[in-house]
Amino acid sequence: MKNKNKKNQVKQGTCQAPFLVPPKTEVFRGKKGIIRILEAAIAVVMLIGFSFYAFSSQAQRPSMEESAYKIEHQILREIADNYTLRDKVLKGDLTEVNRTIESRIAEFGLAFSTATCRSEESCFAKYPGDKNIYADDIIISTNLSYYAPKKLAIFAWAK
Repeated sequence: MKNKNKKNQVKQGTCQAPFLVPPKTEVFRGKKGIIRILEAAIAVVMLIGFSFYAFSSQAQRPSMEESAYKIEHQILREIADNYTLRDKVLKGDLTEVNRTIESRIAEFGLAFSTATCRSEESCFAKYPGDKNIYADDIIISTNLSYYAPKKLAIFAWAK
């Protein structure tokens, strides 16, 4: 009976599955494989690092155009919401309005020019022809005493 079951018997401490066989005691018999794995891992880390750097620097810097339009729009909204500045625009007196714009826009390194015109017209102002001009406008239509809609336009450019 011992001889018949010899095939089916497993010695104690051995494994039947070939993929579960422990490696031989020679630790670094094939050094080329380990070096290739290390090279590939280093390459992947470098690639991920470079792509993270490239994409993060693009996301953090808004363009000058976007910044200028946002600044101009905020300033125009502030003027439209301020009763005294809105009244000055409707009367055609832009000195205080220009001071307000200058105090807000100078910190961004922009120069500017303003103009008013009737709401259905296009506003024109003096600005340098060799620079990129960022323009925005708003219609200021009325105050409590009279109705005389005007358009206030800001033309800004980098100093």
